[in-house]
Amino acid sequence: MIEPTGDIVQHRASACRVWPLAPGTALRFSISTSPSASSDAIDRAWDIMKARNDRLFDGPFLCVEGWTPPAPGARICAAQEPGRFVCRVERYRHLAVAPFVPEAAHVRVLALTGIMTAHDQRGIEHVLMGLRAAKTRMYGGLWEFAPAGGIDPPGDGQDFDAILLRSVLARELEEEVGLPAESLGACDPVMVVLNEQARSYDVVMRARLVIGLEEAHRRITGGSWEYERVEWVPLIDLAAFVAENGIVPHGREMVGLLDARA
Repeated sequence: MIEPTGDIVQHRASACRVWPLAPGTALRFSISTSPSASSDAIDRAWDIMKARNDRLFDGPFLCVEGWTPPAPGARICAAQEPGRFVCRVERYRHLAVAPFVPEAAHVRVLALTGIMTAHDQRGIEHVLMGLRAAKTRMYGGLWEFAPAGGIDPPGDGQDFDAILLRSVLARELEEEVGLPAESLGACDPVMVVLNEQARSYDVVMRARLVIGLEEAHRRITGGSWEYERVEWVPLIDLAAFVAENGIVPHGREMVGLLDARA
């Protein structure tokens, strides 16, 4: 085990793999609820990290064990259904210590990012950005599309489908940004991004508010500790905003998506 030296702060560019999703793509999810056993090495590394960052919480998350991208025209066996994630419920400590403990190096979290847009009274489209707080697991001090975060395991008997993804995004919008869930309008998955540095598969949802930008400003009640602040950026100024302020590595892929679909 490599002893953790503190919070993981890696701001250099990292390679990401990207799978754009065609309109109407149906993502599917299979989940095993039997977590992997912990170990002395994992527990020791977790104790060190927890002592240095009291924000860490050992809650459940979805660990991606397999991802079969949609591939039009490809021959795929029944066990590899296109657009399917195979996940296992794990404890957060397995993800937190992955950079330091070889036996946890395979861990990849299933996450969700919303590209949230709203129009102002002049009809100008804005996109919501959040500045990550210093005590987040990675990329503290960098901007990202907001809200974003790991997807919690569904409850017993709850289907994991597009409806659940939308409800997760609505909850994140309320908890992280402070906008009420009913503000969320139409949303669709547009991309999957694998960021090996962050050990995450992000399902990217393009979403629109049902209220205007001015109303959104009035309704925001304050978000969580995860963002130092949020900002609505005119879509036409997004490239300049990112060039000046920086963005998480997988966020650059999302900027590219917006440029391609503008």
